[in-house]
Amino acid sequence: MARVLFIDLLFNWPPDGGARVDLKEIASRLAAEHEVTLLVPDFSGLFPRGRINGPMPFRIIRVPFNKYTFNCRHLPRMFRKEVERLRPDHLFIADGWYLKFPLAAALSDYHPILRFYAYEGLCIKDYGTQFRDGRICPLNYLDHTAACIRCALRHHRFRPLNMFSQEFLSSLAFTPLYRRSVLRAIKSAKAVIVYNKYMADMLGRYNDRVRTVPSGVDASLFASAPETRPDNK
Repeated sequence: MARVLFIDLLFNWPPDGGARVDLKEIASRLAAEHEVTLLVPDFSGLFPRGRINGPMPFRIIRVPFNKYTFNCRHLPRMFRKEVERLRPDHLFIADGWYLKFPLAAALSDYHPILRFYAYEGLCIKDYGTQFRDGRICPLNYLDHTAACIRCALRHHRFRPLNMFSQEFLSSLAFTPLYRRSVLRAIKSAKAVIVYNKYMADMLGRYNDRVRTVPSGVDASLFASAPETRPDNK
């Protein structure tokens, strides 16, 4: 039995999106045979991080934060303290917006598995959409850093501060230090899991252990419909 540790900076339940469902299903199945723990921030400012209603089939540990500590200086240090205490055999870093990369970089000696749920790290406009004017943007943050920072600064609204802009500032994503964190996180990962070949091709230049794994579907909930043919009368 292995000790498997998941870290998710956005996990909440009931889920607000598919990334939460994906993590919960993976962790639940692993928990049938392994010792699974999920580390989440206990900080619901602007977003329900760590707000979990209902039982889970694995252990959950909440790491407390407030608006002064939920940043790239304190968050990696506080999570690392928990990781060192738990001593996992496998570390899996799941969803997160900007702070995911300072965290992963700080844990690079553990060679975590990184899971990408969008184009985070390649688009710093918000949660990694990489869309502009209704089309996929031909630029990415690692190759066109200055242009992407200018785009992000135009996109963000700081008064009032929304959830994406708060994390953009607290991660220092507008500075050269952030690019270093993204690169270190990707290069040191034991494996990088992405959704599609497009992202695999981009990240494959920095890590040769990129795996394309689309999200699964629970066939008991989404059964195939019988094939129908048009009436040719």
